[in-house]
Amino acid sequence: MKQLKPQNRDRSDVIYQSENQIATFSDILCEKLDEIVYAEHLSPKKGMPDYGANWEEFVDIKKADMKSLTYDQLLLFLKNIVPKKNGGRLDLLENFLRGRDIPFKAGLWDWRD
Repeated sequence: MKQLKPQNRDRSDVIYQSENQIATFSDILCEKLDEIVYAEHLSPKKGMPDYGANWEEFVDIKKADMKSLTYDQLLLFLKNIVPKKNGGRLDLLENFLRGRDIPFKAGLWDWRD
């Protein structure tokens, strides 16, 4: 698993990265100054419908709302999910946070290059 160190983030870990003939995919957990963000990215490849479009489905968690949960615990939880067996990570993450009464914001971004 790669750990990234972008300028606007304290920490970033790539949980999953893949590509096929249709698209590239990545799941990333990022720690920023006041929040932790989990995001799943999808970008169609050249020659595919919607090429140039990008999608990011995300969950934002304010650090102040995390109670005793840490970034490393969240990372371990996400790494141990088998997406194909469990229908993905997003729903399990949201249920995990709801079960601990941790508020979060979820959504979908899309943009064109």
